[in-house]
Amino acid sequence: MPPLSSSSTVKWFSYAFSRRNIASNKLRQFPRLAPSVATSHESAHKAGGSVIVAVSAASAIICLASIGVHQSGKEEREESAKSILDNIDLTGHRVEFPQNAKTLLIPSPCRCEGTYGLIPFSRYAIESEPLGEGAFGFVFAAKDKSSGHRFAIKMISKGSMNTIEFKREADAYLRIQSHGGHPNICALREVFEDEDSYALVLDLVGGGEMFDHLIVNGAFSEADAARLVREMASALDFLHGVGVVHADLKPENLMLSSTRESDAVIKLVDFGCAGVLPENDDDDEDVRIINPDTDGDTTPAYCPPEVLDGEGSPIHPSMDMWSLGIIIYIMLTGLHPFDFECNASQEEVIERIRTIRSPPLRNCPQTAHLSPSAIDLLSRLLNPDSKQRMTAQEMLSHPWVTGDTARREIIAGSDERLSKFRRFRTRIEKEVFQHLVSWSNNDCRLDPSAHRMTLMERVFTSFDKDKKGFITVNDVGDSGAGDTNSDDDSSESLSLSVFSNLLGENMRSKFFPKNHVLYHEGDIGSSMFFINSGKVEVTTKDGFRAELGQGDSVGEGGLLNPDKKRSATIRCLTPVHAIEIGREYFSKYLGSSGSALALGLKEKVNTRKFGRAEFILRQQQNLKDVILKRGEYIFKEGEAADGLYIVEDGIIAVQAQGRTAYSLKPGDMFGLQSLMFDKIRRGSALCANDECQIKKMETSDFEALIQSSPQLKDSIRELCLRREFRRAVVLKRKKSFPQASELREAFNEIDLDGNGELDVNEIRSLLMSSARFLSEENIQQLIQSLDLDASGNISFDEFVSIFGRVQ
Repeated sequence: MPPLSSSSTVKWFSYAFSRRNIASNKLRQFPRLAPSVATSHESAHKAGGSVIVAVSAASAIICLASIGVHQSGKEEREESAKSILDNIDLTGHRVEFPQNAKTLLIPSPCRCEGTYGLIPFSRYAIESEPLGEGAFGFVFAAKDKSSGHRFAIKMISKGSMNTIEFKREADAYLRIQSHGGHPNICALREVFEDEDSYALVLDLVGGGEMFDHLIVNGAFSEADAARLVREMASALDFLHGVGVVHADLKPENLMLSSTRESDAVIKLVDFGCAGVLPENDDDDEDVRIINPDTDGDTTPAYCPPEVLDGEGSPIHPSMDMWSLGIIIYIMLTGLHPFDFECNASQEEVIERIRTIRSPPLRNCPQTAHLSPSAIDLLSRLLNPDSKQRMTAQEMLSHPWVTGDTARREIIAGSDERLSKFRRFRTRIEKEVFQHLVSWSNNDCRLDPSAHRMTLMERVFTSFDKDKKGFITVNDVGDSGAGDTNSDDDSSESLSLSVFSNLLGENMRSKFFPKNHVLYHEGDIGSSMFFINSGKVEVTTKDGFRAELGQGDSVGEGGLLNPDKKRSATIRCLTPVHAIEIGREYFSKYLGSSGSALALGLKEKVNTRKFGRAEFILRQQQNLKDVILKRGEYIFKEGEAADGLYIVEDGIIAVQAQGRTAYSLKPGDMFGLQSLMFDKIRRGSALCANDECQIKKMETSDFEALIQSSPQLKDSIRELCLRREFRRAVVLKRKKSFPQASELREAFNEIDLDGNGELDVNEIRSLLMSSARFLSEENIQQLIQSLDLDASGNISFDEFVSIFGRVQ
């Protein structure tokens, strides 16, 4: 189909702007994005030089402190900023500032993990030219100076803003953020405020609006449209599952991550019309009525019949599904289903939706080129009965959306091309698996850029190192996934859609509704999952609870444990999109991915096991508060063990033979080994701060707890044996436990015969020099814990997998 003409379909997208009164705002309406012209606020100085930060009444997410400005040089301003930051007390939110301070922005409750209160201009490099202008302000591109990541900063003038719309947008972003976000939804990262404007730091989406793509390139093929629609459906499934209705879906609010069709990913933006539904399904008092005739909030051309009838309709997820049906129709035909001639006024379109109710789909020339599966999807989305309309969750299982229809068409027309990739598809899958495993550790997930992409998009990008928007056979070979030397192969390429379909057979995309249970504790494990979006709850029968989100993995323990049993129950807290890998392919990827990957996964299972045991100990209700001053001892070497301790506040110094061996910080647990083994303290612990707060569990309570749970007792014993091993290494070397760069040196010192492995005699010799109380059974249990590959000895790779994780 040729590109759309500017005199026809373009007008359908202009409806998005007809409801807005675009003010002729100039950049000078806002405080300049440079310190030299920031608005001064002398009242803070007159109030005594300090400000207690309060939450703005306009939104619960804004915190600020507005203080005076002094015109000064760059170096002086930077030094001033540093002195301000040095005086921030984040606990009390009180700021002491010098006389030459500028506007300072303090952390708000909505801040994402890892962000801190900074002056925006010291945090972000902001481009002077705006990316665009909306109803109430401008959007600028900005780069985080510390990470290099690019964001969009949306400046909103208080003088021209719609407070209600701003609150709706803020509330929607907060609800989305509190449930972990979604890679196909533009995320709010931070919010700043001064006396004239708000600044919202959002994900930067660089591919433009779907509207622009349609004008330039025309309608999408079904193959490319299917993947983009799947992303939209996944985003809506998540939104509706957490109680958010967008209420203004249209091509302008669907951005693309790239200007190229081959690797563009959908990003849902603009929540100014959104509705946040009550958490309690029975509470419908605050549900907003959508009626374009009275409040002008939504775009009528994308509204369902029930909204356009009479008094409007309570906001409901089914509204978004109708709008999505209109969008898909336009994507595939280039036409609006209620204006084939592209010459109807908005009023005429509204009247047609009210009277015709459902557009013609079958035996219609405008849709004659569409597959029966696509027609079926459109008919279910554009059902005039909102109660019968397809939901986002139902949509995700439709064969057209899952890609089955498009996949068959692609493969039928390109068997020879795909066969060149299929020759080493297993190798590609193995490398993809390695990427997914490496990204599932905490360090990688803290990268904010990771949350902007789906897992498959991240994998695709890792192959497409030249950022071409597609991958070739040579790209796959360069990655190490296969040996590709044929010149004939070099021109063959895969788009993100085809790449996803190629891998989808063995790495299956699964969509689960809210409250769905992936598996129960004690079930036999048959597969594992990498979470692409959403949150899950992890619980065990002995009281452990945790939440996991995008990038995390679950279920590998049931595939690695000898008994094959699940160690926890996994329930979806939100709608969840996951990549499922069955036992057969898990074993195939793991068995040939190198020992480091296999060992790392096994140790990850152990780390989770120990973390659960410590969590259960911390959650006990009968812990006693203990407060100590600097230099006061909790216990001394040689004393009888009388309890277990957890650091609440302050630093605890642990001494061995009169010297400080290591320090403990809040959250750390100590005194555990003495309770498990010989009941005698083999070191001393004292407060190293002006004041330390700790909690104590009495010996009797500890013993009663572990006797009630054999599994907990085994986990704690194994953890303690590993700690005794670490202690023995420290005492032998007379140094702190080695950092990552020192592990080889430490290993060689305890590898007495120098054969590159630690055998039972070497481990026994090491432990007997510092822990004679351990029995032979204890030593065998320790070896079993350290011997991840069950070879009978501990290799250096195993040593690194276990102790390289310890900070």
